[in-house]
Order: sequence, then structure tokens, then C-alpha cells
Amino acid sequence: MLDFSQYKKSAAMEKATNFIRRAENLFELGKFTRAQGVVEEGLEKFPESTLLAKFKNDIFYTSKDFDSVPFKYHAWHTRMKPGIFKFKSGESTKTSKGNIQPIQYWSQGNTPVDVKTTTDQWNRILDSLGLAQIELFEKISAREWIKEHCPDFLISFDTAFHYASEADVFRAAYASLNECVWIDSDFQPAENAHLTMQQALASDYSFFFWYPTRSRINNAFFIARHNCKFFKSLISETKGMDLSAYPQNTHTIIATFGAGRYNSILTNMFLNSDRSKLEQGAETPIQKICFDEDSIQLCDRGFIRSENFNYDYKNTRDYWAKGIFN
Repeated sequence: MLDFSQYKKSAAMEKATNFIRRAENLFELGKFTRAQGVVEEGLEKFPESTLLAKFKNDIFYTSKDFDSVPFKYHAWHTRMKPGIFKFKSGESTKTSKGNIQPIQYWSQGNTPVDVKTTTDQWNRILDSLGLAQIELFEKISAREWIKEHCPDFLISFDTAFHYASEADVFRAAYASLNECVWIDSDFQPAENAHLTMQQALASDYSFFFWYPTRSRINNAFFIARHNCKFFKSLISETKGMDLSAYPQNTHTIIATFGAGRYNSILTNMFLNSDRSKLEQGAETPIQKICFDEDSIQLCDRGFIRSENFNYDYKNTRDYWAKGIFN
């Protein structure tokens, strides 16, 4: 439950209490658009009310993301529960695997030895879940795949200006046609990785990695499912995008095919859904957000090791954070 008490007390002294109370009631009922309208109405009548403005900024928006994020999204941020959950020993979960193919991308070809060690760790987990081993694509094989199967993404791939951007385009293209697991090559599995994936695969909904400290989803790990509204939106927004029309900087990578795009899509799903609902089952770190026509699953860092591993390649310009001017 969100704590609105600090706003009520101060706003009462500014004669704006009624608007905050009305917005709070609508907010808790899930009537987000009406709640937003009430706050905007209050600000029109009390434009100098610093408490109404603070209420709007703190509850309806977050400044930690790439751009201002609509208030519904921030509401869910405050309700997410980061941390590692304990599973029941001997727990059995039916896995809805379908034809899910785990994939990775390394533009230059074979991954470095220290990165391959991480891939081997994931492959052991995938094997225990009955999934195929990770299929590694490099620039030539990825381009051939895109050219044959989804040529609408070819211009984006050809105009990608860094390895990271190539990887972002390829994973979107592949997920546009196939159920798959995407795992960034430098993501190391934590102790709960096997059971978390087992839980995620028991559902037919897509699964995303959640950054609790940054209050946003990330495209570094996902499980893409067929007929997922999220990925349909990703495809419709990005196919045919010519990246040469954008500055060659980190913002372009993030905003076009990267995490910024993914969070923008999630935001719009909130805005276009009248009855968004958050669910979390017992004994699981996975939370599900239910929209009008679809649902998605989220899980925080509990299944990914949180240490910042210093792979050798991260000290070179092959690493996107060093290879691109901001």
C-alpha cells in the first residue's frame, strides 16, 4: 500500500487536501486516468501548491528513467518487491517449453574464454530444464537469418553502428517470429536461476528481467512467447528503422532497440489498459502484470548475480559503454 500521509497533512494547509484524497481513492481503485485528471484539476485551481506538484512528481512520475514515465508505471515500481525468494524444496513445476530456442549474439564470432564460461553455466541450466543449448549468432549468420526470415529488420541491422546495437536489432527480429530465451552474454546466473526459469516457463506469458534499483525492465534477459502484445508492439514500432538517421551515441542505442524502447512499450501498455493488476504467487520471485488483453511476467536480480564482473572485453572499445561517445 502506498503511503500518502505526508501529502495529505501538508496539502490540507494549502486547501488542496480534497484533490489528493480523491486522487488517492481513484488510484487505489485502479482508475488511473481519472486520478491523473483530478490532480491536474487541483493544480489548475491551486497552481502554487507545492504539495500537489510534489504529489504528482513523486507518485505519478519517476526521474530515474530515460524520460518521464507516466504515473501508472511508477505506481507499479513502488509495489515491486526486489529480493531473493525461497522456493519449496522438491517443488515440481510443469514447464510450457513449446519450441523455445535460447539465443545469444557476439558480432565478432566466437566469444572470449571468460564469456564462454558464463554461457556454459547457462547451458547446464537450460539442459536441466529440457531446453536446447544456446544458439550463438555472429554478424554474418545473424544478417543471413534476418535477410531470409524478416527482411523488414535488415536496414536496422545494416545501419547499426555498434555491436550492442546489432545485438538489440537481432534479438527483436528473432523474437518477432520465434519463441526464444535471450540472455546477454555477460549475465551470470545466480543460485535461484534454475527455479526462477522453471517458474517462468510454466506460464505461456513472456518474461522480463526487472532492475529494482533502476525501476525499469531490461532487454538483457527475456523469454518471448507467441502472440505477446509486448513483442507485437516492439515489432510495429521498430521494423524498417534506419539507424543512420540518428546520432551515434548511447541514447540512440537505448531509445531505438534498447531498454528505453522496452520501457516505453510497457508504459503504453499501462496507459492503454483500464484494469492493470499486479499478481504474485507464493514461494516465487516472479510477479505478473495483467493487462486488459495480455499479461507479462517480471523478476528482479534474484536470479542474476549482481556483481559487476570485469570481463576482459569490457576494458576495450568492444564494450558499448566505452566504444560510443555519449
